[in-house]
Amino acid sequence: MIYCKPAFSLGTAVDIMQKDREVAFDPTVFDAFMRIEDQVITTSDTYRDKKD
Repeated sequence: MIYCKPAFSLGTAVDIMQKDREVAFDPTVFDAFMRIEDQVITTSDTYRDKKD
């Protein structure tokens, strides 16, 4: 049996990355991600799983 943890929300993921910036996340990559955050949100909304 494979156990999968539920995915983080985008907001939770960003909070974790901000907290761990320079420790666990390359600041250059993180800063680039933050510059395109609106595009990430749009993509996330586009491909969001439908709830029944």
